[in-house]
Amino acid sequence: MAKKVKVSVYGMNISRNGVDRVNLNNIFQGRSLIQIVNEYIEQNLNRYDNDHHKENLFAFSQCQLDVMLDAEGRLEGNVLSGVVKTGEYGISSELIDVNTGDVYNRSIDQADIMPFGFCIIVPVGNVNSCIVVMQNLGQYSIKLSLQKKLESIIHMADNDLFVSLGPVMPRQYIQKYFREGILQKISMIRYEIPRDETERLGVNYGVNETYEERIIHKPTGFLERKANVIAEWMNGQRAASDIVQIDDYDYDNLKFVFKLGNTEKTINLDNVDRIVITEDISDRVTMLDGLPTFDTLKPVMIEIGRGYLQGIGMAYL
Repeated sequence: MAKKVKVSVYGMNISRNGVDRVNLNNIFQGRSLIQIVNEYIEQNLNRYDNDHHKENLFAFSQCQLDVMLDAEGRLEGNVLSGVVKTGEYGISSELIDVNTGDVYNRSIDQADIMPFGFCIIVPVGNVNSCIVVMQNLGQYSIKLSLQKKLESIIHMADNDLFVSLGPVMPRQYIQKYFREGILQKISMIRYEIPRDETERLGVNYGVNETYEERIIHKPTGFLERKANVIAEWMNGQRAASDIVQIDDYDYDNLKFVFKLGNTEKTINLDNVDRIVITEDISDRVTMLDGLPTFDTLKPVMIEIGRGYLQGIGMAYL
């Protein structure tokens, strides 16, 4: 089964000395955010940065500029889309050919590099925030590494500027999915499995990568019966763990997966003010060698970014 391709959407703003937000269409000496980032990428294409502390490689491998027009053909915003290649090293491992069984050794000095698409959408006018869409693949994402690189690029233009990247979804927009969406499944994740359970399962205790996930598929009637508790959670009066309670199962993370039209959205309920919406776009892109092609990924990212701008209103930015 191919890994699911998803995208996460964030809001980004830039402030001077961490206080006053700047106009993203005129950040420094008349240059916009799109111009500054695009110039850097063009000058450093396929040039890997090596973070020795985190044992991580990072490079931009592709970059394109586009414009976003409204129905009347008027300019709505500027778009920078591209591909990041990144991966970690520092761990030796075995690579096994699943067809032949041949084994190859990967040394601690070899990095497992994967490509990820992204796009930055900046509305026209005097705006101090923009939309950033990032592709995920399975459990892998580029949020932290891309944010760090964008911070570095902006600091090179003006050392007094600071980048903030976080959730873009206001509560009223989240409520739309609870009102109009169809709840497909409820996922509860526990990251530390009790020792007695790991012994019964026959797995090692205390391994960071091991976690337990329980999923309730097609929970018909759940939203109606839990409407009051969900409303209290939405208002910050209850913890997410109060919404779903299971005897002898204390979970760390609660996620709801909604279907709204042709879009599937995963909402992480850990913190209502820090919710990041993740959309599954696996059926909207063409896969090649287990990876989405950029030609099919880019228009989907731009379409989703446009939808978020329309959903929250340009005034929100």
